[in-house]
Amino acid sequence: MSDGQNNVRVASHGEPRSEGVSANGAKGEKPPSDKTLVIGITGGMASGKSTVARMFESIPHIDADAIVHQLMRDDADTIAALAAQFPFAIKNKVIDRAALAAHISKDPTALTTLEQILHPRVRAREEEAIRAARAAGEKAIILDIPLLFETDAETMCDLVIVVHAPEELRRARAFSRAGMTEEKWHRLLNRQLPDHARLARAHHVIHTSVSMADTIAQVAALMKQLGLS
Repeated sequence: MSDGQNNVRVASHGEPRSEGVSANGAKGEKPPSDKTLVIGITGGMASGKSTVARMFESIPHIDADAIVHQLMRDDADTIAALAAQFPFAIKNKVIDRAALAAHISKDPTALTTLEQILHPRVRAREEEAIRAARAAGEKAIILDIPLLFETDAETMCDLVIVVHAPEELRRARAFSRAGMTEEKWHRLLNRQLPDHARLARAHHVIHTSVSMADTIAQVAALMKQLGLS
């Protein structure tokens, strides 16, 4: 599920929100104060999604990529399920993520099997985190999910923030990372909604083609609008 890592993303595409939203987030409304606001954050590959998610400093942050890494590293049930389907990717009882990714790049049908193993487990962790945040009386919780719309994870959210930068800038960022190739770029890009469809479904948009200071200011203004600062 990581932007430039070995994981691969896919899911069914839903319909855009019929009401539409402007890219400045004008549609967003201040949430009621008596509930934990579940905020989904997503964006195209190398959009800066996780960096923006971490800017919401006072809010619990649940990172879907981190959950996948933890499950594949430490969760015995997940490792056993992967070993049963992808025995070649197990070395000394550890998942060889590079070997798994290489196999999926050659046999895309294996991706469905991988997702059938990982997605329900990730979703269960996210739902558990939401319950814990509500029990603790948190004002909000952030769900940082690369394939939020593609996996229908928006159904867990009260609102969705899309982090956006033009594709050419995202491409430059992605290729500055070790291990990025043309094949990987196109494979990951093709697993996501196109920019226009993602933006049409957003309640708020944070632009990251500007300076870091400007991005921080956008987040601060949105937190104030939502009553979270």
